[in-house]
Amino acid sequence: RDSRLKDAEKSLKDARAAVNKARADVKSAEGEMTAARVERESAAAEKDAIAENIAQAEAQVAELEAEAAELEKEVSLRRAAYDEKAAALDALKSELAACDKESARLQKT
Repeated sequence: RDSRLKDAEKSLKDARAAVNKARADVKSAEGEMTAARVERESAAAEKDAIAENIAQAEAQVAELEAEAAELEKEVSLRRAAYDEKAAALDALKSELAACDKESARLQKT
């Protein structure tokens, strides 16, 4: 009977140790799950921040492209005005050259 009592006490002690180990394992698993959840949340927040940065950069690119298009229009208009004035200047130079030529001819006579 003493032997059965000792066996029962040993079994009870082993069962308590197994329960304590199981509790520790559960706590450890809960800690790992919490860490994994925090890591997932952090990764999701980082992903959202990156997506926001991309959206802002795309908006800035679109704005700069629109500004570049406006500047290209302005350059085109100014180039056309320059070409017109250069053509008028060339016409005046030709007219002046013709006048100089006529003046030189008249002075010879």
